[in-house]
Amino acid sequence: MPMSLIAGTYFPLQHMPPVLQGVAYLLPLTHGVSLVRGILRGSWEWIHYVNLAYLLMAAWIAMNVATHRIRKKLIY
Repeated sequence: MPMSLIAGTYFPLQHMPPVLQGVAYLLPLTHGVSLVRGILRGSWEWIHYVNLAYLLMAAWIAMNVATHRIRKKLIY
């Protein structure tokens, strides 16, 4: 719930304090919300490529961390 409040899901990021805006841009939900809004509006801008790249990088990092942690528990 707190991430959805900060990520701009319900309230625009422009109306938040600068500190919260910085924190919001670190969260993956912010980039997902921006992508969905761009798709629903039918306007694809250059920032959506940045959002997509951020989400892909976050997914790749999370997948590698999960794979590394599960390998320790597997029996060879």
